[in-house]
Amino acid sequence: MVRLRFAISASVLAIILSGCFTASLIPDDENGVDYPSPWSQTLTPVEFQREAVNDLINVKQSEKGLKEINRWLHINRSRFLIDSAKGISPDVKKELLPVWISFLDHFYRLEALRIKHSSYWKINGLINPVHQALSFSVFNSSFLVQNTEGSSFIDAVADNKRLELWLEEPNALFPQFAYSRLKYRVLNFLTFDDIAAHRSYFRESILPIIDTMSDTVVYWSERRQNALPDTLLAWASSRNVKRTGLNGVDIAGKQLFSFFFPVQKGLADFLGKTYYNPLKKRKFITEDQADSLERMLRPGDLILVRSNYVASNIGLPGFWPHIAIYTGKQKELKELFKDDESAIPAILKDTANKECNVIEALANGTVFREFRKTANADYLGVLRPKISNNDRKAALLKAFSYVGVPYDWDFDFDTDVTLVCSEVVYKSYEARCGMEQGLSIPLELILGRWTLPPNNIAALYASETDMQQFEFVAFLDHEPKTDSAFFSTDSSFKKSHARSKWDFVVN
Repeated sequence: MVRLRFAISASVLAIILSGCFTASLIPDDENGVDYPSPWSQTLTPVEFQREAVNDLINVKQSEKGLKEINRWLHINRSRFLIDSAKGISPDVKKELLPVWISFLDHFYRLEALRIKHSSYWKINGLINPVHQALSFSVFNSSFLVQNTEGSSFIDAVADNKRLELWLEEPNALFPQFAYSRLKYRVLNFLTFDDIAAHRSYFRESILPIIDTMSDTVVYWSERRQNALPDTLLAWASSRNVKRTGLNGVDIAGKQLFSFFFPVQKGLADFLGKTYYNPLKKRKFITEDQADSLERMLRPGDLILVRSNYVASNIGLPGFWPHIAIYTGKQKELKELFKDDESAIPAILKDTANKECNVIEALANGTVFREFRKTANADYLGVLRPKISNNDRKAALLKAFSYVGVPYDWDFDFDTDVTLVCSEVVYKSYEARCGMEQGLSIPLELILGRWTLPPNNIAALYASETDMQQFEFVAFLDHEPKTDSAFFSTDSSFKKSHARSKWDFVVN
């Protein structure tokens, strides 16, 4: 430990002398002082406890996603050792890009959760000890998973200079120097100090409280908060201190004084002020606009959905993170299935369930849902498959059969036991016996698994010139000047897939 402290002191002095360690790297509002306490908002203690537990589930899911990415990278590391004389081939870039995007996607989600609960200290621990303990656990678990899996990712690409340079390149989906921003978040002496401080606070003040709770995800968090600090500090002592010193020089050379990690003003304001009050955050799309859009829809239409303030479908890249199938109103369904009305699920024929006109895969599984709930979003795009009524009926019947199937957190298209949103669409519309043509939608290989980001369907529509498989129906876009939605054009929709998934943060 003496050697570690000396190394830190020497490296900090070197960074200070180099002029790169400035206050601008550590915004005051990172510590939550500008964020409201959860109790100053509309959430009741019961609602806040429920949301905190759900946030821990999200942290656990992102840890699983990051571990899978890092495992794949370490197994395939030899394939990506780049000959400095040749550079990175297009095929390697194509394979690595979705992996890098997926990694950042999970990392952003953890950052969102960390900042969301950065005001845990404003909760009175004497009056509400459980709530403060849960909030701290989300904050600290997010932080620890970020640094553990971030260190593992850096290990996988370390000393591969060509690959590191490529990871720094700007992209429509993330900012320039994204890899340096990641290294700054992980290889930072203040991070090492925070790990030790959080460890002490957890063991002294938080552990006695959550140790009495029986929730399985809380137990998972308890184990992480107990074990990961020691692992991270051991890494710091063995290798990360040296890397951190080199990283400080690298940061100074790039003059990166406004980092996306650990916090950026737009992200901080958004998370600190809206996540504590999710029920009051108005979506861009109004109910009147949703009703107007629904009048344009037909059974079998595909609805692409995006909400800026929901961390959903993490791990799938792109501006459009969700997709659903519009089943139609009773009159339209009866007309489509006039030869066999018995094929229509009872819930869709029941006059008391007029609201059930969408099928989508959500966290609680594949469900029938009211269109207004699906349309409670910031952006909507609708495409109509150009197929026969026979194929449309076959696709809807297949989609009906998926209702009740659990959500597929592994995004594995090889099984029907669990389903992700785009998987419901893909498998409902894929050509099979009894269909005339169906839809031909290519899958994408991500981390060794064939999958389909919803954004790819928008990209496919934009790329097809001859033999188009889809017809444009509508696009509800965002108007920044009025902070509201408006009906936009086909040409604008065709460009939407290239927008950043985090454009409301980085712009």
